[in-house]
Amino acid sequence: MLSVVTEGDSVGPTRVKDATNPRGMFDRAGRAPFRFADRNEGLIMGFMDAVKSVILKRFLDFQGRSPRSEYWWFFVFTIVLYLVTMAAMAILPILGIIFAIGFVVLIIPSLAVAIRRFHDIDKSGWWILVGFIPLVGFILMIYFFTQKGTEGDNRFGPDPLAGMHA
Repeated sequence: MLSVVTEGDSVGPTRVKDATNPRGMFDRAGRAPFRFADRNEGLIMGFMDAVKSVILKRFLDFQGRSPRSEYWWFFVFTIVLYLVTMAAMAILPILGIIFAIGFVVLIIPSLAVAIRRFHDIDKSGWWILVGFIPLVGFILMIYFFTQKGTEGDNRFGPDPLAGMHA
């Protein structure tokens, strides 16, 4: 076995240099030290995980907390769904009925995941009403939804990323 040269300290990442990793791009566990998250570690949800979680598992769940990844992947899903439906309506206007049904069906899970997102940053779900303030509400909502959730338990439940924070 080749000798392993490490760099870093107890606080920062430790890189391992050897024949299979000559530039020290990975840590001792074989992961890149500078990365947002590995989906399999549970730090973030993937697109399909988030959609399944919101629509199938937590459709009417206004309790608990949702991580940023769950909220934003579901947000992307709804935007894509609306764009596809709007494009279909341009071809066949009768599909407007499908758009209306889809809008109504997705309102409740969208509200639920938004409220759980507020819970994750230790704010009441009533903060959702801030979104009705023209312009300022939109900016505040983006600010709140991009904030890192409270580490550890808070008054709304356990940390959805428990044990995963760096």
